[in-house]
Amino acid sequence: MGVDPRVPKAILGFCRSCKRPVFWVRLNDKPHPVDRLTDPKGTIALTLHKGDDTVTAERVPAGSRPDLHLSHFATCPDANKWRQPVLKGM
Repeated sequence: MGVDPRVPKAILGFCRSCKRPVFWVRLNDKPHPVDRLTDPKGTIALTLHKGDDTVTAERVPAGSRPDLHLSHFATCPDANKWRQPVLKGM
């Protein structure tokens, strides 16, 4: 299955660790890798805005839509290398 041709090329990319294809989106105002293929366990909804060729991403309940994606952090074998520490007491 290929990538939908309506998806802006600017969000197409690859994981720097495992080299799998991902979409780069902004989630919680940070760059976030999302697996390109949909998944029944997915929790990330991508919405294409045709007028300005942008994509928004939002977390939704798993299974609430058939077109959801997984965070690449859930599937990347090297995900722990990229996790940011949580700052406590701030």
